[in-house]
Amino acid sequence: MVFLAACSSDDDSSTKVDNTKQEIILPKDLRAVWFTTVWQRDWPQNQFDVSVQKKMYTDYLDKMVELNFNSIFVQVRSMADAFYKSKYEPWSANITGVRGQDPGYDVMRFMVEEAHKRGLEFHAWINPYRISTRAKVADSFAPLKMELEENMYVDCQKIRVYNPALPEVRQRLADIVLEIINNYDVDGIVMDDYFYPSLEPGEEFPDAKDYSELAEVGQTKDQFRFSNVDKTIKLLHESIVAARPEVSFTVSPQGNADNNKKIYADVESWTKEKWVDFVMPQLYYDEPNFSKWANHWSRYSWYSVPMIAYGLYKVEDGSFNVAQIQRQFEVADRYPRYMGTTFYSAKALFSGNGEVDDLIKSRFANPALIPHNGRKVLPEPTAPVGVSLSGSVLSWDSNNSDVIFAVYRVAPSFYDSDKARAELVVLTKEKTTEVNSSGRYYITAVNKRNHESNLSLYVEKK
Repeated sequence: MVFLAACSSDDDSSTKVDNTKQEIILPKDLRAVWFTTVWQRDWPQNQFDVSVQKKMYTDYLDKMVELNFNSIFVQVRSMADAFYKSKYEPWSANITGVRGQDPGYDVMRFMVEEAHKRGLEFHAWINPYRISTRAKVADSFAPLKMELEENMYVDCQKIRVYNPALPEVRQRLADIVLEIINNYDVDGIVMDDYFYPSLEPGEEFPDAKDYSELAEVGQTKDQFRFSNVDKTIKLLHESIVAARPEVSFTVSPQGNADNNKKIYADVESWTKEKWVDFVMPQLYYDEPNFSKWANHWSRYSWYSVPMIAYGLYKVEDGSFNVAQIQRQFEVADRYPRYMGTTFYSAKALFSGNGEVDDLIKSRFANPALIPHNGRKVLPEPTAPVGVSLSGSVLSWDSNNSDVIFAVYRVAPSFYDSDKARAELVVLTKEKTTEVNSSGRYYITAVNKRNHESNLSLYVEKK
């Protein structure tokens, strides 16, 4: 984000204005963790007492606030189930141990409200097609326990999925997303890399009948499958924008773009069509593949906001060390268009590894604002006025309501530059803060949908 900033003040208390113009670049970074509930990886870890579940979740949130995160991606639908009372699908077994059993509280409402209390965005993470898995063909899939016509799903050797070819499946998925965003104050919808299923060696997805009946004239089977997923993504995007345009839509594909083609996910085209707001490749690789794919996905920054998902779990399980993640940060910093940092998964934050805490504290030393997806649904805030500095106390005034204020600093080394990258010093609801470092200080107002005002005039601290 770039602002042309007019300047004020030559000493700690002056607010004189001159005609200097400088391009100020404001940093943005969506900072999140994947909060995995399938097989209870991160939560609730076989803890079915409500008070214990709630405490475990809020402990995660408090840790995230301590480390300067600003978002959480919670898996609320992993296998055609729900972390909320749904018209379409049963309560998840991951909450109570029994599929369809009411846990006695509104799990997602609690999760959203507790995140928002702490200033964290809540993004609802869903898996679109997966219904159930099994270890081997001789095993049974979990009972559906929902109203689902048999012709809406397909059984493969180890996975049961919604049939991507069917228009009624696409509409059902759109209805499920609408149920979430209309009933809960979520900030985003997130999907990861599960589209057409990855199959066993030699296995073919059983859609010959669908292809013969539903394919367009001249379509190959591969084109048919790509088109089916495209239609799902397009419909979900359109449904979100029509119902709650402020809600963002994120897709987190496999980092290796070649692998996405095998599951018929043309993520690059989705970004170009602007069907997704954030694209977040899972770059769970060491070199040279991390650099290769970081470069690849950065090219789509003209269409969607790019973020990187880092494999923090690999530090947890011992296959990576902290130094490798640090080197990945350094690679990502070569591409300033990346405006998001996510870690898989939340459990790694509680691994007891002090090096992980130190790594994140160093990376997230300052707070960060989330890049807005561009669909503005609230009035643009006006820039704060009356900025002044008395000693180390910075003050300002504002006629905006229900906003927070972002205080930025431009270091003296940038004073004579045509372009300067600002540092976000503090986020506050107050109209005063203490500043101790020399530099030029600017203020913006930010509303609850991440719309940010123009920069105020600056004051300079010697």
